[in-house]
Amino acid sequence: MTSTPNRQPTDTDLSLGRTSRLVRRGSLALVVAVAVNSVLVLLSDLAAIAPDLTHLSYGPVAVLTGAGVVGATVVYAVLARSVRAPDRTFTRAAIAALALSMLPTAAVVPGEPGATLLGTVVLGIMHVPPAVASIVFLTGRLSGTAPETTGLG
Repeated sequence: MTSTPNRQPTDTDLSLGRTSRLVRRGSLALVVAVAVNSVLVLLSDLAAIAPDLTHLSYGPVAVLTGAGVVGATVVYAVLARSVRAPDRTFTRAAIAALALSMLPTAAVVPGEPGATLLGTVVLGIMHVPPAVASIVFLTGRLSGTAPETTGLG
């Protein structure tokens, strides 16, 4: 029986490992954010907060929540390769993006057919789960193993 000598991981092996961890963390953020926002849509429907507001329905909410988390994952990947402290930089950028994301909701949604003040507020609140999930999962804050310490960054 022949034994295979221990080989050192190559740069490609390490890069694939980092990519795999980032995809897993981004996927977790995506699932959690879409699930939380789906519950918010359900509760909004049950309470008849804005029954005729198309923005406050499962399709648009799931698609836009997913797009936000995928975008956040791409931003984190770029930061992980290009800055010294990607977790801190990403967290600050995500908080700034969250604050800025409220502006179109506040400016556009109130004029939409079926909009109510409470419906607009709920849509604004729905920006929080993707931001929080992205910060928590991409930076590893939940597990206590930040990517900077696990080799992702």
